[in-house]
Amino acid sequence: MNTENRMSSAQQCRYAVQVCQVVCSPTPELHIKNHMPGWNIVWSSLNINDPNFFIVAENVAEKIYVLAIRGSVMPVPFGKWAFLGDWVLEDLNDALAYWPYTSDGKPALISAGGYVGFTNLLLTKGTGGDTLLDFLKKKNKDLSKDFVITGYSLGGNLAKVYGSYYLHLNDADAPNKRYTYLYTFAAPSSGNTAFNDDLNKKFIGKQNHLQNTNDAVPYYPVAKGLAATAMLYAPDGPDAAVIVIPNTDPAVTIQQFYLGLSKGFERFDYQQPDPRSIMKFTNPIVAPTDSTFDNWKNQVIEQHKLDVYANEVLHPKTEHATAQAATV
Repeated sequence: MNTENRMSSAQQCRYAVQVCQVVCSPTPELHIKNHMPGWNIVWSSLNINDPNFFIVAENVAEKIYVLAIRGSVMPVPFGKWAFLGDWVLEDLNDALAYWPYTSDGKPALISAGGYVGFTNLLLTKGTGGDTLLDFLKKKNKDLSKDFVITGYSLGGNLAKVYGSYYLHLNDADAPNKRYTYLYTFAAPSSGNTAFNDDLNKKFIGKQNHLQNTNDAVPYYPVAKGLAATAMLYAPDGPDAAVIVIPNTDPAVTIQQFYLGLSKGFERFDYQQPDPRSIMKFTNPIVAPTDSTFDNWKNQVIEQHKLDVYANEVLHPKTEHATAQAATV
């Protein structure tokens, strides 16, 4: 993926997931000090209680700096029968907003919730009173350094959105676009086909998106992905086809619910980036595996944890080819 051979894609990915662990920590400064020697947080949005808290971390010796965006935490406990559906509708927001930062004139759209998060990335004043872009303008004139944009879960959603914006800037504001890379972990879709087509053109050979095939979140809210969620986790784990959602009358199974949700989302045309940029692995089903609603819900939570992705990157069990090596 890294066309310049400055730092390997594998190493960039390792740093990306580690900085995601930092930004998701309740004590980011302590975490980076204890777990990432040589790294420092050089800018942050300051409010560490913000679900989408974001930071820039740098390793001067390695000549790399990383923008990492925290992912929202899935609501626990899930009080409503449509717990994951509500999470999509409230956090992602199924409405679509116009995305103007494209070059081909096609009607690119992103989730309205994603646009709210993007606005936060643009306007928040952090360290030194600088906005994120103010700070990046001070950093990005040094073309010897790699710049990685990353995020976990909904933070990965926003990483794709901010990456699209950043590579749309003029060369004066972002002279380092050639050395800018995108990595996401467990990220749901950010927008429609036109948005993703534009993103793919901007990040040719410079984007990787890691997805656990047993994680429901990266399937969201793509219609085919929601249909795939309906098939989780049979035959080795809780079977969505036979689990009835509590307090539904008439009775509705998890599978029926997600197939219906899939049908409803077809009109939005949500898509994921170029399949060649997506690196998939399968995390084992965790116990308990009986087909109960609570066990299925627990499986969703366990499969989505950042540690699952960090373990795959830092201690790989899956042989990953460079996702876009064939295109560069």
